[in-house]
Amino acid sequence: MSVPRAADRGSYANRRTSEPVRRRAVRAALLLLFVIIATLSSHRYWEFAEAAARRAQDNNFYKNLAIMGGLVFAFVTAGGRFSIDRLLARK
Repeated sequence: MSVPRAADRGSYANRRTSEPVRRRAVRAALLLLFVIIATLSSHRYWEFAEAAARRAQDNNFYKNLAIMGGLVFAFVTAGGRFSIDRLLARK
């Protein structure tokens, strides 16, 4: 009994998108929305005059920007309609 080669199994882009992949993208989008709202409401570093408080809020603001970047990456690579795999499969 032989193991099928990767080329025989088909690529990820050719497979139908499964439900867990869609849920993953929705979760990433909802978390992204939450982090955007939390960042803009809680870490307004430009309103602080004291240097230490401003620096602390500045660090948290940019930390949340990095989290947003990771969530965008998770959304784009999760599969589905707006995935990179689907865009590459079109070409």
